[in-house]
Amino acid sequence: MARRYRDDVMFEPRERVVEPRERPVGPRQRMDLRRPVTVDPLVLLMGGLVLLTLLGLVLYLALDRTGQVSGQPSVADIAGDPQAYYGQDVTVTGEVEDGFGPNAVVLEGRHLLSKGEVLLIAPQGLPVPQGRPADQPLQSGDDVQVTGTVRPFVREDVARNLGLNLDPGTFRDWEGKPAIIASDLRMVK
Repeated sequence: MARRYRDDVMFEPRERVVEPRERPVGPRQRMDLRRPVTVDPLVLLMGGLVLLTLLGLVLYLALDRTGQVSGQPSVADIAGDPQAYYGQDVTVTGEVEDGFGPNAVVLEGRHLLSKGEVLLIAPQGLPVPQGRPADQPLQSGDDVQVTGTVRPFVREDVARNLGLNLDPGTFRDWEGKPAIIASDLRMVK
């Protein structure tokens, strides 16, 4: 730094401090849009792998894998194409969606992004999980495995053949839809 002398007094020049309101006004620096933006190929590769992993996880969680493992159809398979399973004995695993008294529940199964429902009729009565009162058999959210025969539900026929009292109002919406008449029914943990 140079020193200046003024009338035999030495002083050092001070830098000018620019206050925020005194900033010089001028053109803003602009991006050069003619130059292409480059991305590191490793970043692109890692991003693609992350997306593929997430897609694989979503598909894995969306599939109803229980039927595929055992070689049996799933609840969603039966609900999606009941004609293909009528008269067949099947073993399926599903989640209880709704209960209709001591002998019937609705099973829900998921397949890809859709869900399917099948009525489950248990002539011997529904199992009562340990720790629940006898008047509270299977409830929504319980997982069960059922073995039985798939058939179209006709309330009068099922009530007569199995000796069950099935309320017409409760089962009205299930007429002609797929039902499994259970020969074996178990809770799944």
